Amino acid sequence: MLYDFDRRLEKEKTKIEELDNEGNKGIILKFLKQLFAEGISEARVLKYSTHLRLISKFIDFQNATKEDIIEYLSELEQSKYAEHTKHDYKVALKRIFNYLGKNELVKDFRVTMKKNKKRLPDTLTEAEVKRIIEAADHPRDKAMIAVAYEGGLRVGELASLRIRDVGFDKYGAIIRVRGKTGERRIRLVTFSSTIAKWMDMHPRRDEEKAPLWISIANFKKEMTYRGFDKRIKRAAKEAGIKKRVYCHVFRHSRATHLANYLTEAQMDEYFGWVQGSDMPATYVHLSGRDVDNRILEIHNLKPRDEKGENDLKPIICPRCDYINSPISRYCGRCGTVLDEEERIKLEIRSREVSREFPDLSIADTELLDEMKKFRDVLEFFEKHPDLFKRMKAMVEGN
Repeated sequence: MLYDFDRRLEKEKTKIEELDNEGNKGIILKFLKQLFAEGISEARVLKYSTHLRLISKFIDFQNATKEDIIEYLSELEQSKYAEHTKHDYKVALKRIFNYLGKNELVKDFRVTMKKNKKRLPDTLTEAEVKRIIEAADHPRDKAMIAVAYEGGLRVGELASLRIRDVGFDKYGAIIRVRGKTGERRIRLVTFSSTIAKWMDMHPRRDEEKAPLWISIANFKKEMTYRGFDKRIKRAAKEAGIKKRVYCHVFRHSRATHLANYLTEAQMDEYFGWVQGSDMPATYVHLSGRDVDNRILEIHNLKPRDEKGENDLKPIICPRCDYINSPISRYCGRCGTVLDEEERIKLEIRSREVSREFPDLSIADTELLDEMKKFRDVLEFFEKHPDLFKRMKAMVEGN
C-alpha cells in the first residue's frame, strides 16, 4: 500500500498502550474504534490517534476542567507549530470531548484556521522542475515526476493510477484520476512523450489493472509513498536543487504556474477542488498574477495578453510534427535531433567518422542510429561507474 497505514496504526496503538494514564489510554482506544465504525479513513484515524496521544500527556480527559483546556490551548497557540498543525490539535481535542459527552467544555473554542496566517506553499520554478525530471535516472521516475507536476496530482492520486487510466491521442496523453471530489479527466501535453516512453517499456503494460508505477526490483509490487519520496529527493539532489523537494511540491508548483492562465473555476476542475473553493485564490496570490500584471500595465511595460516565458514548452518535431517533451533530445517518433547542442555534436562526430572511414556513406542512417545508441550507453555508464564495475565483474565471472 502507498502509505502502509496498517503498520503505522499498529505502531501508534503500541505507543498508546504505553501511556501512563490508564483512563486516557482506554478512552483513546475506544474512540478510535468508534471512528472506524463511522467509516472514517485510516489516514484520518491515524492523525486523531497521534494527536490525542500527545494531548493526553497534558490533559486527563475524564477529569479535565475548562481551565485545563484553556491552559493547554494557550500553550498550543504560543508554540512554533504551523497554523494547520494547531488547527488539527484543536479539532482532535474538540472531537474527543464531544465523544465523551462533555461538549460544554469545548463549545466556546473555535477551530477554524485564520486565513491570514495560512502559510503559502513551497513551489519550484518551471526550470527547476525540468532539471529534476532530466536528472531522474530511470524512465519510470522521469514519467512519475512529469505526471505529478503536469497533472498537478495529489500523491494518492498519482499512486493509484493504473495502466488503463492512461490513453493517448494526437494531442498527447489523457489520464483518468480518482480523487477526493470524484473522478476527473486531465489532459497532459508537455510530457506526453515522456509518459509514452515509460508505457512502452512497462513490464506489465498489457495488464489493464497493473499499477502504473511499479518497483523496478519486483514488478509485482507497486511503489510506496516512501519510494516516491526517495526517488524524487534523489533526482532533486542530482539536479542541484537547494529548495525543499517533496511529493506535494509539484502540485503546489503546477497550481501556481496555471494560476496565470486558468480561471478559478477551471482551477477547481483541474485540481479536483470543489467548485467555489478558496484554494485557487491562494495560488493566484502566490503567482502574483493580478498585482504584477496591474503594476506592469500602469507603467506600460506589459500588454494585457502577454504571458511570461515558458521553460516547459513541448518541442514539436519539425519533420513529423510529433509532440516531444521539453527534455527530449531526439524525436520519440522519427528520431530527428531536436536539441541544437546535440545536433552539433552529432554533426562533428559524423565528420570524424567520415574522415576516419572515407568509403562510408554518412547517409547510412542505420549505422548512425547504432552509433547513437552506443553513445547513449557510454554516457549512461559514465554517470553510473559503480553499475559498470558490477556488470564488468559479472561478464568476467562468466
